[in-house]
Amino acid sequence: MEITALRKPAGTSCVHLAPQVHRPGCTIYGERPEECRAFRCSWLSHRGSSRILASERDRPDRLGLLLWGRETKLGKAIMARELWLGATASGRAAHVLHVLGVAFPVFLLRYDGTRALICHDPAKVEAAKRLFTAAGVRFS
Repeated sequence: MEITALRKPAGTSCVHLAPQVHRPGCTIYGERPEECRAFRCSWLSHRGSSRILASERDRPDRLGLLLWGRETKLGKAIMARELWLGATASGRAAHVLHVLGVAFPVFLLRYDGTRALICHDPAKVEAAKRLFTAAGVRFS
């Protein structure tokens, strides 16, 4: 997500994100800009109304995964950011990505900067590959 007030481009980590293993957080939380204050991740937006993000264990700081919805040229998609190295490799976060990938294309930015597309619809996978190849973005 782009944050103009911090001059942070979309698709990059914020310089104010504390690099704590298993407990990342904002180092300027109390003074964060309005763009950050207004952001609602999927856990906050869908808590109580979604079976997949239903409990405290699915909070981003516990799951290791920050999720939000976005309209794309492919329709509704899920944007996902891994919050610590290996958080999405197995366990609950991997399960959440798999389930979401059945219904939507999921664009994952891993902690190490690599990207992945998780989608079980072959037509959307091919369309996404064409879009991102044209834009020079590589996904694994």
